[in-house]
Amino acid sequence: MDINNNMIKNMINNLKNISYRDDSFKNRLDKNRLDKNRLDKNRLDKNRLEFENMTLTQNTNTNTNINRDQKKEIQKWINKVKQNGNALYYASAELKGNKEVVLEAVQQDGDALQYASAELKGNKEVVLKAVQQNGSALYFASAELRGNKEVVLKAVQQNEHVLWYASTELKGDKVFALKAVQQNRYALSHVSTELKGNKDVVLEAVKQYGCALQFALKELRDNKEFILKAYKVNKDIYTYVNYDMKLYIDKENDRKREEQKRKEKAKNDEVCVDIKRRNKELTIINSFEIIEDNVDDKILEGFENIENIKNT
Repeated sequence: MDINNNMIKNMINNLKNISYRDDSFKNRLDKNRLDKNRLDKNRLDKNRLEFENMTLTQNTNTNTNINRDQKKEIQKWINKVKQNGNALYYASAELKGNKEVVLEAVQQDGDALQYASAELKGNKEVVLKAVQQNGSALYFASAELRGNKEVVLKAVQQNEHVLWYASTELKGDKVFALKAVQQNRYALSHVSTELKGNKDVVLEAVKQYGCALQFALKELRDNKEFILKAYKVNKDIYTYVNYDMKLYIDKENDRKREEQKRKEKAKNDEVCVDIKRRNKELTIINSFEIIEDNVDDKILEGFENIENIKNT
């Protein structure tokens, strides 16, 4: 037993004393180790790439199926909202955010805009289609588009009362107001207080619609100079002015009629004077012609007497 133990110890000691001075042997070991690691890595990379390709193929097939199903669902809802735009109410949140579906809905019924996603309520193309179909759809548009001149004017063209839904800033815009009052008889009632007292805006409004005067500020409705100017462009305002302004307009009309009569009389008098003058000139000319004729006759008679005397 002791011999075996001693042999084992000697063998261990011998192994411990083995020298690795042989560099070529050590290099071969390192090279083999590196080659093995490289092979393992390549094998792992290949397996991972195969797995990723397989997963991508599966996902592509899945996505293809999903896209096909989505298209069918979208087309189904397009057909529904074409029949009744308000059917959009029952659509999923995803479909309420689908531009194609919502466009079809608002073209069938502009008020369907209320069921669209917040994003599409702020989409100019969608909102324009909605307000062209139903001006009141402006109420459901985003705050930004309720301040957009083009959108609001389109809405006002379709419904003359929806200017109420326009932004406060837009209601105070003079350029916008001038366009709005040309299209809508009630537009002046919805613009800012300042513009209701603006002579240019009010005059443009009454030029198109005499009834618009009732929405102007009292200070303008009591302004004689402005009322006369407005009356010149549209006599329909007479119905909407107060009693004092009616009296003033009547008085001005009487004055103008009298002035017109005087002008006509003066013109007639001038014509009469001209006629008398021309008649007098004609009388003088005729008198000269008579005298000339008499002189010619006397001269001829004298020549005849001379000839008779010569013959005798």
